[in-house]
This record gives sequence, C-alpha cells and structure tokens, in this order.
Amino acid sequence: MPIDEVTGSVVGGILRLVAWLFFDVFIEIVIQGTGYRILRWVRPEKTPSDAACTLVGLVFWLAIAAATFAVVRATLR
Repeated sequence: MPIDEVTGSVVGGILRLVAWLFFDVFIEIVIQGTGYRILRWVRPEKTPSDAACTLVGLVFWLAIAAATFAVVRATLR
C-alpha cells in the first residue's frame, strides 16, 4: 500500500507541474504577450497593466478563433 501512495503523490506532483507550466506559458506568453503588443501599438506612450494585456489578448484570440470558424464553415458549405 505505501508504494501506491508514493507513486500517486509523485505522478500527481508531476502532472500538477506540467499543468502549471503549460498554463503559465500559455497565459503569460501567448495571451498577455499578444495583448501587450497590441496595446503598445495602439498607445505607445503608456505601459499597459497585466489585466489590460490579458483582456486584450484574450479578446484578440477569441476574435481570431471566431473568424477562423466562420471562414471554415463558409468554405465547407
């Protein structure tokens, strides 16, 4: 029984680390990075906050996903 508990703890820890790394990399680089670039392009004199970067980046990627979905759906009809 102790081996099962140790293995479960190790596997759970590894999965938690992988999920944290993926989430951190995805949110900070993809979403916030895109939002930062867009906000710096629109307002170069001001430094945007993390919340503004996240919101703008999320809206941008949702718009890209919606546009891609619309194009694919229109071409497959």
